[in-house]
Amino acid sequence: MSGHKKLPTIIKLSLLASCLLAQPIIDANTLVASATEQTAAVAPPCKTWIKPLGKPLAALVCVHGLGLNSSAYEDFGLRASRQGIAVYALDVRGFGSWIKSKGAENVNFDDCLNDVKLTLEAVRKSNPNVPVFLLGESMGGAIALRVASLYPELLNGVISSVPAGERFQQGKTDLQVAAHFLTGPRRKFNIGKTIVNQVTQNEDLKNEWTSDPLARLDLSAKELLQFQVFMNGNHDCVKKLVKLPVLMVQGNNDRLVKPDESFDLFRQIASPDKVFLAVPSEHLIFEQSQSQDPWQREQNMRMVAIWMLTKVFGHDLHNADIMASFMRTPAPALTQVASQTKAVEALPKEAAAEAASFAKDKPAVILFYTKWCEGADHAAKLMEEAKGQWGNRVNLVTIDSDSKEGKETAKRFAVGAIPSIYFLKTGGDLSSVMVGQAEFPNFIKQLAQAIIDSDK
Repeated sequence: MSGHKKLPTIIKLSLLASCLLAQPIIDANTLVASATEQTAAVAPPCKTWIKPLGKPLAALVCVHGLGLNSSAYEDFGLRASRQGIAVYALDVRGFGSWIKSKGAENVNFDDCLNDVKLTLEAVRKSNPNVPVFLLGESMGGAIALRVASLYPELLNGVISSVPAGERFQQGKTDLQVAAHFLTGPRRKFNIGKTIVNQVTQNEDLKNEWTSDPLARLDLSAKELLQFQVFMNGNHDCVKKLVKLPVLMVQGNNDRLVKPDESFDLFRQIASPDKVFLAVPSEHLIFEQSQSQDPWQREQNMRMVAIWMLTKVFGHDLHNADIMASFMRTPAPALTQVASQTKAVEALPKEAAAEAASFAKDKPAVILFYTKWCEGADHAAKLMEEAKGQWGNRVNLVTIDSDSKEGKETAKRFAVGAIPSIYFLKTGGDLSSVMVGQAEFPNFIKQLAQAIIDSDK
């Protein structure tokens, strides 16, 4: 028998945690290629906040943090939309509506990157000639940076909030993950209390978060390891951001992510067009903002909007007159600044014959949805209302993208998010596309436009 003493369990776990979390990062291009091959045809669930009047000044796609879902951007999205910004938020794989989707209920960053790409393409199709930006917070901030490094051609800028992978009490968390990995890598355990207590001291927010049926805080050790490995890739991916404008935001009162680590990450961004802003906030700056100080949450939203508009119109971010003017100007006046030119992309060639059959004798409205996606009932109600008011003037088609035939149709139409609504002119040419959970005024506006386009 060896004379060496057995290593204490705590040291064994420490070594295991170090080995597991030091896995080499898969090359980003390989990662996404793999995702593209494996991803099901179903597009990611998406929520939308858009003013019905006027063309948006910009479009903003939002990615949530660990444990949250797209609804976390509800307050931010509503307020930003009033300033003329079309806001979209998708659920990351393993969270939100994905929890109800068989086979997609687990965290999967490979597929997530592809989901964000699909959503950006869909948003561009839905908003021709409108600048598109990507915003992510915490885990979403890291996802935003990775997507921006892979697909800069899809973006006019990226906003990354508290994206650093280095956290307070990380050693303690790593040991917990390692211990659970030994007992069962796929067995879920709840990290809610630890994470939520570090994210906020606001009791109302804690209760709201932990009671949200679409929030998910029970993750397996395997999922948490995948999360940490992904976060560890931040430093490599920001070096690939060579031209794209980047805004990085960090809360001074953050108890989860170390502020100095976010700044260190910011310094490594290759792009010369970059800005770092520290704000008096806890970990969540743009998500769950309804629980924040009203003045500060408004400033946070305005800060993002101003930065985006400087990229749209080329103004100096530090010009006090420009900033003051925007702070005083309501959205309807701002929307007049944007060009009203509309250049709708054509449908993919693969969809042409099917589109023509849907809109053979009159305009058509095609709803792509899934039963498990939050907002499916709302979209179905829109179609019912349209049937009651416009049924004699348009063909209304509803397609379940989860069915075998529906998946193939959605693939031919290149559907990038669920729900999506395609408005076709008589004959099958595309009039417009709506992405995400639409409100009735926007729906009717697009429907009326399809009818007008058909009468020309």
